[in-house]
This record gives sequence, C-alpha cells and structure tokens, in this order.
Amino acid sequence: MSKPGKTALILTGGGARAAYQVGVLQALQLIRRDAGEKRRASPFRIICGTSAGALNAMALASRADHYDLALRAMVEVWRDFRTEQVYRSDSFGVIQSGAKWLTLFSLGWAVARWRRARPRSLLDNEPLRELLPHLFDMERLPELMAKGHIDAVAVTGSSYTSGEHVTYYDSAEPIEPWTRSQRLAVRERLTLDHLMASSAIPFVFPAVKLDVQGRPHYLGDGSMRQAAPISPAIHLGADRILVVGAGRLHEPQETRPMATEYPNLAQIAGHAMSSIFLDALAVDIERMQRVNSTLRLLTP
Repeated sequence: MSKPGKTALILTGGGARAAYQVGVLQALQLIRRDAGEKRRASPFRIICGTSAGALNAMALASRADHYDLALRAMVEVWRDFRTEQVYRSDSFGVIQSGAKWLTLFSLGWAVARWRRARPRSLLDNEPLRELLPHLFDMERLPELMAKGHIDAVAVTGSSYTSGEHVTYYDSAEPIEPWTRSQRLAVRERLTLDHLMASSAIPFVFPAVKLDVQGRPHYLGDGSMRQAAPISPAIHLGADRILVVGAGRLHEPQETRPMATEYPNLAQIAGHAMSSIFLDALAVDIERMQRVNSTLRLLTP
C-alpha cells in the first residue's frame, strides 16, 4: 500500500484543448492559497501525461520544486502558442509534404524509389522538438526525485509495432513494471523522444522509434488504445488521483446537438478522433467509481 496522501495528477490528450488543463491547475493553485497553503513544491507526488497532456506533465514535473514557477511558465507558453512552433506551417513546407503524399497515392506506389522514401506523416513537427528543450529541463528529474520533490513521472505511447499501449515511467523508488492485456510498462529515463512519441497524432505527425523490453518499436500518440488511462497512476502508488481531461463527461444528454441528416466526412472524422482522445477516460472513471463503491460496501 502507498503512503497516505500520495496524490497523482493525470493530464490526458486532446490536442490544443490541453491549454484548458493549465487553467484548471491555475484555479487549483488559487484554492490552495485561499486555504493557507504555504508550500512552494508541487502538491502532486505522481504526474502522468498522455499526448499533449504529456507535455504539460513534463513541464510540471521538471519544476516540481517550484509549482508557481512551473504554472507561470506554462501559462506564458500556451498564451502565445502558434502553429509554426508545433509544425512547419510555411507554404513551402506544407506543399512539400502534401506533394509527397499525392505522389504516393497516385503513381508513387509503383515506383521503387518512392516506396523506399515514402512520407511518414502529413506534417513535419520538428519545430516542436526544437522548442521543448527551451521550455523545460528534463535532466532535472533525477535530482528532483532524489530530493523528494516528486515520486514518479509517466508518459504513454501506442506501439504501431506490437499494437500494445506502453507506459514509460521513472520513479524515485524501484517500482516493478506491470503487464496487462494489450498494455505494459517500461521503467527508464524519460527523454524528449518519449514526449514526441506520446504527442505524435496519427497520420499528422511521424512515429518515434523507442525500445520496448529491449526491442525497437515505433510509437505514436499515447491516446490510441489507451484502455485504462488511470491505471499508471495507481501502479505508481497513488491513493488519490486528480484527472484533468478535455472531454465532456457530465454534460446533460438533452443539451447535446442531435444531427438528423446523414453524417458528413467532418462528423465521421470527429467521431473517430473522439474515440481516440476522449472516450477511454470516461469509461475508466466509471470503472473506478464502481470498484470504489463495491469496496465501500465490503468495508466493515
């Protein structure tokens, strides 16, 4: 059993909607101040992130010794965020990438040279890779763990190689990696590649090559095949969990717009993307609530 009071923070995927997570964390900090909390360090002993949430998670974890400073930095980044900081949005870059895909889908498949040099993604997210080291210092994590500011950090990815969902984590104390159906955990030093893999939106950004149990795998967005998004925090020792998602979990059914016409391509695409980024969290929360309700009934 974990020590009482070990609180975990889970930041889910959702693309640009991850900016809302920063607003929630700001509001929580105001509540802490109003309650008379004086500690400078982060209130979260365990931080887990997926996709865009993995970037926010690392921004918090890398400054776990100064929570206010971490939040201020995150606010500044999201307030001034531009598309060119994430992917090449100049005309030449977009046209070059689009031309490769058009060539592949027309005659490129029949030409050996194009089969060897096939495009890997719709957009080039190299600007994001160049930006992240300027936003936070991941090299601080071992020191912060050694000094007791944080217990564990985890980011997730989905393996195109094996079809499994992978949680990469680092922890202050030895925690045995876990394996479940279609998902597993790997303990290792977290790097920029882990963040790029976790936030690699399918088709849009390229997969990233990482090791999984000693074998090379290509991983993409951690929201894919994430059947149990709360599970890593529990495995890492949390007994209290705060989840900041980007979906609409408690919206009344009557307030949702109901389309009566045949769905267009945008609606179908949106539905498919929601199944990737949002639906698993709601199901996992319901599952956890049922388990907790059952345990309360069994408690003497």
